[in-house]
Amino acid sequence: MAMLPYETADTMGLRWTDNAYDLIEAQKLVVTFTGTQEVPVVQVSGLCPRCGDPFTADQVLAAALANGDVLGDQGTDRDMHPDAGSWRRIVVSCECTEPHDGRPAERPHGCGITYVIEIDENSAG
Repeated sequence: MAMLPYETADTMGLRWTDNAYDLIEAQKLVVTFTGTQEVPVVQVSGLCPRCGDPFTADQVLAAALANGDVLGDQGTDRDMHPDAGSWRRIVVSCECTEPHDGRPAERPHGCGITYVIEIDENSAG
């Protein structure tokens, strides 16, 4: 795919989420849950919904601290929507390593977009 410049105008556009679901359906973007019950991790890998470059992004959803608190579990969709069951809303940013003109020096990866996917952690895999 031709190199696209770093996205600055429509960084969180709904079209990136729509494109991500198309890629998931085509099995070109895969979401898997890894880690443990104490430290659940989601991995999103495949093609970016904007630039089409391959990437892998890991996201720790929550982590149990030594004092018994849970980091990352407050203010989540589960707190706001306890009836969500095993569904998780995941915010993903492109983490490709391909060059994109205009990418800020402090951002060594990605094409500049962020999107949201919702996935049933019981069926992701």
